[in-house]
Formats: sequence, C-alpha cells, structure tokens
Amino acid sequence: MSVPIEKILGPVVIGVTLNAFLYGFCVLQFIQYRASYLRDNVLTQLLVTWTFMIDTAHTGATIYMLWTYAVDNFQNANVLTTAPWPFTATPIFIVCTSGPIQHFFAWRVKKLSGSWTLFWGLSVLSLSSTALGLANAVSGFSNPNVKDFRRLLPLVIAWLTLSMVCDLAIAVALLYFLNKNRSGFRRSDSIMNRFVHSFIESSAFNTFFTLADIVIFSSLPNTNYHLLLALPMGRVYTSTLLAMLNSRLRYKEKVAEGTASIHSLHGSRVDRRFNLTNSVKPSEVNVKVSIEQQVELDYIAEGSGSSIKGGIVGGDSDQSIHRSDSKTRTVIA
Repeated sequence: MSVPIEKILGPVVIGVTLNAFLYGFCVLQFIQYRASYLRDNVLTQLLVTWTFMIDTAHTGATIYMLWTYAVDNFQNANVLTTAPWPFTATPIFIVCTSGPIQHFFAWRVKKLSGSWTLFWGLSVLSLSSTALGLANAVSGFSNPNVKDFRRLLPLVIAWLTLSMVCDLAIAVALLYFLNKNRSGFRRSDSIMNRFVHSFIESSAFNTFFTLADIVIFSSLPNTNYHLLLALPMGRVYTSTLLAMLNSRLRYKEKVAEGTASIHSLHGSRVDRRFNLTNSVKPSEVNVKVSIEQQVELDYIAEGSGSSIKGGIVGGDSDQSIHRSDSKTRTVIA
C-alpha cells in the first residue's frame, strides 16, 4: 500500500466514534422534543421523525463499516483500498438530512419576509446541492476505490460549496429579517436576541463542518481524513434543527409570562383609576383630571422600565404589545 494504514483506518475509527457521540446528543434532543408537548404541525413532526430515522440508520451503517474494516477483514490489507457501501452512501445520508432541514429554514425565511422569490431561490440552492450529493454517491458506487476518489474532487467541491452557500444565505436572510422585525419592546427583543444568537452559533457550526470537509478532501483526497467531518455532518444538521425547536418552549414561556404581567399591570391601573374617579366629588373636576394625569405619567414611568410604551388603557400600547408578541411567536412558532 502506498498510503499508510493509519491514514485510511485511523480516520474511520475517529469519525465513527465522533458520529456516535453526536448521535447520542441528538437522541437526547429528540427525547426532549417528544416530551415537551409542543403542538407542531404534522409536517414538522414528520421532519423530526425523518431526520432521526436517517441519523439512526447512518450511525448503524458507520458501525457496520468499522466492523467490516477491523473485524471481518482483519489482516486483509486489500480492503483498505476499497470503500464499503456505508462509505460511498455517506453523501446520500447527508443530503437526506440537510435538504429537508434547509427547506424548513427557508420556509421560516418566507414567513418572515413574505417573499416567495426568496424561498424558491433558497430551495433551488438546496435541491442543486442535494442532486450533486446524490451524483457523488452514484460515482462512488461505480468505482469504490479510495485511490480513485481524486477524480470526484470537482463534484465533491461543487456539492459542499452549494450546501455551504445555501446555509449561509439562510443564516443571513434570517438574521436580516429578525433584526428588521424588532418591535422596540425590551421583552420581545430580548427573546429575539437569544434566538438570533442561538441560530448564529448553529449556522457557524454547520459552515465550519462543511468548509473544513472541503479543505481536507481537497488537500488529502487519497486518504480518509475527510470522514472525520463527513460522517457526523448529518448529525450537525439534525442537532441544529432540534436545538431550535426545543428552544421555543423556553421562549414561549417567557412570552406568556411577559404577557400575563402586562395584563396584570393594565388591570391594576384600571382599578386605580376607577377608585380615584369614585373617590372624587363632581365639583372637583380639576382635581380629578390632575390626579388622572399624574396616574398616567406614573404608569408611563413604571412601564418604561419594562419597555411598555403608551398611556391609554386598551389603546396603542396594547396593540403594539400584541403586535410585538405576534412577531415573536411567528419566529419561534
């Protein structure tokens, strides 16, 4: 063999181990999602189930691949120059996970922007990436020799580059429209900020995995070092999806708590005004008006600490608050 065994079998062992670790993390996220009683629509639940099934199948396939290398073909050096079917099928597992998840986030962009053009543009990027990934797998099955994988370099680079561009475009679009839809209310914007930070971290992780895989495969095409990142890449996409879905429960609780406190504050202000009005005699109209104005000013001062703007009960303040909550729920729903 012209390539040392540690450059062929070593990355397989580490890649399978890392993939199994991330799969365990996805299992915990999946259990948390199922136990959270979030009332998602059928398509979202099917997406979560689909990605979890793909992750389970791919993790089982990678363990079988390691068994094939290390046990079934122990002391058989010739097997190291060939790629078992789980090796060449890795792009299929990846695109079966990344494609639906990219469309899920593209639909979020459409809901925030209202632009079908933007959605279809992101969809074309995702579908093109998926098609190139499948073509890469077909080429690998036609000639499963590690030494010949250099000829797949243009196809692999095109596939991973399109996938990375799609991920970055989704991230930029979501960040732009999330910032554009800020309400000016501290409570809603605080929730929005947490969501933005969470999404930035997840998107950066996806981009890092894809970019690093491109660099490794381009510089070391006749080795298996690219499997260090290729095998767990699908788990990274699944973890991003489940992390976003599970985070909504915490955010929704904060929105509900904030809405309840606002309504309580409105109710207490109405009671104060009602009591003041009943306690003032009709002949003291000026005094009553003065007291009401003072109460309004006090409420504005108190409300400013919670980023509540306005001064009339049931007026613009209530409408603005509900619009703010509506925008926040659109993002985290």
